Amino acid sequence: MSLVAQEDCYEELNSYAKRLPSIRLSGRSLCDFELLAVGALSPLDRFMGVGDYQRALDEMRLLNGALFPLPITLPVSEETLSTIRLDQDIALRNAHNDLRALLRIKRI
Repeated sequence: MSLVAQEDCYEELNSYAKRLPSIRLSGRSLCDFELLAVGALSPLDRFMGVGDYQRALDEMRLLNGALFPLPITLPVSEETLSTIRLDQDIALRNAHNDLRALLRIKRI
């Protein structure tokens, strides 16, 4: 499943993203994000939550039982954690502050 937005939606999404809190992705996180976005890390379709993360470390599987030996998470600073809340949209940006994605916070 591809998570890439259609090109004709870019202007609207970019305008919306300007009103959101942002997280600047590290080079590693940007690579993980790009692999998630194009489906290369299937069956993952998002960064791992705590349950999937811990099971990947302990048993090399996801909570649903699928084999997945690598933890794929989005590291966030304590400062950033204090500015976001559950069910909030945030903008993910690269080192040049270019918009790369919109993300809804499901777990903190």
